Amino acid sequence: QVEFDFFDGAAPVSIAQLKQMEKHFKELSGDVKDATVSVQVGSNQGTGVIVTRDGYVMTAAHVIGGADRPAIIKLPDGTELEAKTLGLNRQFDSGLLKIKAKDKYPYLSPGVSSELKTGQWVMAIGHPGGWEEDRGLVDRIGRILNNGDSAISTDCSLVGGDSGGPLVDMNGDVVG
Repeated sequence: QVEFDFFDGAAPVSIAQLKQMEKHFKELSGDVKDATVSVQVGSNQGTGVIVTRDGYVMTAAHVIGGADRPAIIKLPDGTELEAKTLGLNRQFDSGLLKIKAKDKYPYLSPGVSSELKTGQWVMAIGHPGGWEEDRGLVDRIGRILNNGDSAISTDCSLVGGDSGGPLVDMNGDVVG
């Protein structure tokens, strides 16, 4: 069996290559889900990703709404933690929170989104419709359609509640 490099966007042309991709996506999904959380600020609900060991969480600006607001972070196992919104950038629809409890959290490292290429495989993770114990996180596989100056377009389908969830490259680094 010859391994093929799909990290830069190669498409599988055989069942063996498709199975190789599926195996990688399953492993990647497991790694990414530990750092992907539900975020609730007032009546707003979305998804976020822990980006530092001490509990900084990135999400969408429209999920947190503003700075200095109380928030609830729900870990994948359902544990609820208090957090505080720190700030946002509406131009890029990004926001930052900090989990109040001092602990060591699983986190994902930032990637370099400017290096993304059209056709490159990515994974989006989120809580469509909000956190649900019986469903857990949902991941979607897709490709980069366009990497512009202020936005990345993919063919990963997203629905309400997914906002703020991580878009990761095939190494598991957060690129959007």
